[in-house]
Amino acid sequence: MTENDDKGQDHKPSSAQEWRELLKARYDYPDEAKDGTLRQRRRARRAHRRRDRERRQEWIREERQKEPVTAGGALLLVVLLLLVGLGVKWWTSSSDTDAEASARPAPSPSALQSAPPGMPMPSMAPAAPKPSSPSSPAASLSENSTPDVRQAESVVDQWMRQYLTRNPPVDETHEGPVRRAAPWASAALTDNLLHHSDPAWDILVSRGGIATVTDVKITPAGGDLPPDNPLRVWRNAAAEIKVHGYTDYTETRTLRTEVMLSGEGKWQITRVLGL
Repeated sequence: MTENDDKGQDHKPSSAQEWRELLKARYDYPDEAKDGTLRQRRRARRAHRRRDRERRQEWIREERQKEPVTAGGALLLVVLLLLVGLGVKWWTSSSDTDAEASARPAPSPSALQSAPPGMPMPSMAPAAPKPSSPSSPAASLSENSTPDVRQAESVVDQWMRQYLTRNPPVDETHEGPVRRAAPWASAALTDNLLHHSDPAWDILVSRGGIATVTDVKITPAGGDLPPDNPLRVWRNAAAEIKVHGYTDYTETRTLRTEVMLSGEGKWQITRVLGL
């Protein structure tokens, strides 16, 4: 064996590429891999290569474990040890703080009574919540309160008189009485009436009549409508109307009205049944 061969056997790979080169080998197959059928020879060669590669990988792992730790590896190990130490110290201190807080006794009533003058005594009861200011009509009314039906019925009375008192030569169209009654109705109801005609208006015009409301009787709505609540009431309104025209006559017109409390605390008619 020459001097160069001795150096080659003593030399160990130092890089990953050199270690990978060791796994690339030219195999010297045994006799059983050279005899038999083609399938048998292939199977024997695969088994031989697998065993040889496993032996080489095991030898490489053992050799690399014998290598000394590099400076970078040592630094990484030191950092990991420091992090573990800090974590243990933090966990220990937090556990001691929790144990001290749980072991501290609560102030007794006698200690509260003997507090020095001028020092505020600790409260033993939670503070009562501040009452919220009402932001809507519903918030300003209690659950047991009842609606002011007199104001609601007054709104119904005024709306009926303004809407059903009609003078076609002056009003010109059905829009006249609708706008005259608008202050006692919601904007949605007024807009709806402006876009729909009332057949009674057309009949009055055909008879050349002028209608005047002389009386309005208001009674609670029937059982088929929702009951009263602090924000809404239903009322039947029967208006007695005198008509002067080609023929004078008197008629009674009954409408069913829904009156609701608006956000400004004002009663308004929001729906009319019977038109």
